[in-house]
Amino acid sequence: MATLGPYRPVHAPRQRGAAAIELSLAMCVSMLVLAAVVGYGMVFWAQQRLSYAAGEGARAVLDASARADAQAPVSAADACAVARRAAGWLSVDCVPAVRACAWDPTGQTECVSVSVSYETAGLPLVGILRLLGVADGTGWMPARLAAQATVQVEAERVQ
Repeated sequence: MATLGPYRPVHAPRQRGAAAIELSLAMCVSMLVLAAVVGYGMVFWAQQRLSYAAGEGARAVLDASARADAQAPVSAADACAVARRAAGWLSVDCVPAVRACAWDPTGQTECVSVSVSYETAGLPLVGILRLLGVADGTGWMPARLAAQATVQVEAERVQ
C-alpha cells in the first residue's frame, strides 16, 4: 500500500456506518438500563403506596372504634374499602383479619390486621422487563408486593 507521507495510507479502509452501529448498540443498552431503573422505582413507589393503604385501612378501624357512638360495632371489612381507596389506581387484594392480641392476656382487646397485596406484573415497565427476562419474579424484582398494618381495639366493638 502506497503512502502519501510517513504515516498516512492512500486508501483508508471504509468505516462508513460503523459509528451509527456503535451508537445503536450503546443506545439499546442504555435504554434497557433506564427502563430497569424506572421499573424498579415504580416497584418502590408501589410498595410505599401499599404500606400507606394498609395503614389507612387500619386507621379507619381505629377511628371507628374511638368514635363517641360506643354502641356501633366496628367492621373489619370497612377497613378494606378504605385501603382500596387509599391505594389509588393500584388494584390491590385486601384481607382483614380479627384475632386475639398476643400481648393482651386478659382477652379484653382484639387485633385487627389489614393485609394488602399487589401483583407487580400490573406495573407498565415491569411487564416489559419480564418479557426480556430481567424481572422474572425469582431475582431482584418481586412478583408480588405486600403490606400489613395491625391495630388494637376493644373486643366487644369488633364485628
